[in-house]
Amino acid sequence: ISLDHMFCKKKFTILLFSLRIGRQGIPIWFRCFKGEHNSDAYSIALIKQGISFSANLFKSKNYHICFLADRWFPSVDVLQHIHDIGCFYCIRAKSFFSFSFYNSAGRLVSKHLRDISPLKYSAKVLSNVFFTRKLFKTNIVVSNYSNTSEPWFLVTNDDTSRAVRNYSYRFGSIECIFKSQKSNGFRLESTNTQRIDHFISLYTVMCLSLVWLTIIGSDYVRNKHHYHIKIRDTRKHRDKSTSRLYSLFSLGLTIFNLCYYNSVDFVLKFNFVLYDLWFYCNILLSYFSICSWISFYFYFSCSEVKKIRSFFILLRIFLLLVALFAVFSFATLDFHQFCPVISYFTILNVPSDCFSSWTLDFRQTRGRRPRG
Repeated sequence: ISLDHMFCKKKFTILLFSLRIGRQGIPIWFRCFKGEHNSDAYSIALIKQGISFSANLFKSKNYHICFLADRWFPSVDVLQHIHDIGCFYCIRAKSFFSFSFYNSAGRLVSKHLRDISPLKYSAKVLSNVFFTRKLFKTNIVVSNYSNTSEPWFLVTNDDTSRAVRNYSYRFGSIECIFKSQKSNGFRLESTNTQRIDHFISLYTVMCLSLVWLTIIGSDYVRNKHHYHIKIRDTRKHRDKSTSRLYSLFSLGLTIFNLCYYNSVDFVLKFNFVLYDLWFYCNILLSYFSICSWISFYFYFSCSEVKKIRSFFILLRIFLLLVALFAVFSFATLDFHQFCPVISYFTILNVPSDCFSSWTLDFRQTRGRRPRG
């Protein structure tokens, strides 16, 4: 779960909490305030409220919850609150923060984070040190400087070997949400509203729309063969690898615009169920690798015996056929029956049955914009 502030020109300040699912993020809690850098948006009590709300959403699931934040949030009160509710944190700190530790002579030595010399190719870990003058016991991880202009000083109570990777997940979740809401999608900063209540309503609808369009893009990636709308969303390279041309949100926005501004016979899903795409890709890749290793092992180990060799050639063909069958089975089965899913309206405490049968039907409009 990532938390950060966003500004709409100089008119509004937003505190947003987002949940990372796979390689995308969705908003789960926010508060809006009038004016740029409104002091109420930086209140420790408000940040604790958002942390408690986000943690209680998944309290019954017994998940490993980790909060990620930038250099605005390394308050000892915030760190202590996350630790007290049984969650984990990985928060970046500014270089002027101090830390203390006991030296070999048993004396308490205090230094600044900027005094730590980072390593070039690996992270440096300082375990069980005291953060700031309040002597909050935690771990400090300093990233390497081979790929960054300045190292990250990360404060964490989680696994120190994964601290740098965990913090990097923040850029793929909340930063992408900010980009989709501003320049890459809804263009939030072009609004002329001045009233805070109007802006809160606008931002609420925008968060719901962002999740819905992400779900549409996710569904298109999984079920391209069921769509008669064809969009080139990937690009193949010379080494036969592929890269994505659109994010899931941009892909969903493109599909919506094709339906909204054109005469397209199409029904958009409205059940608000978001899937982790890469979970199934890893399953298929693992299955392919296992089948290939088994077939190659038996093929080369028995290549000198002709009769056994022909038998294992047939075995290899059989395993490949089984793998192809598995691919088509994954492509045609109903994923609602066995996939780990997250219903967005479950987070909002709204019964998902109210929206399970909703669709946005463009078949009757014939190019005209649907009303309502």
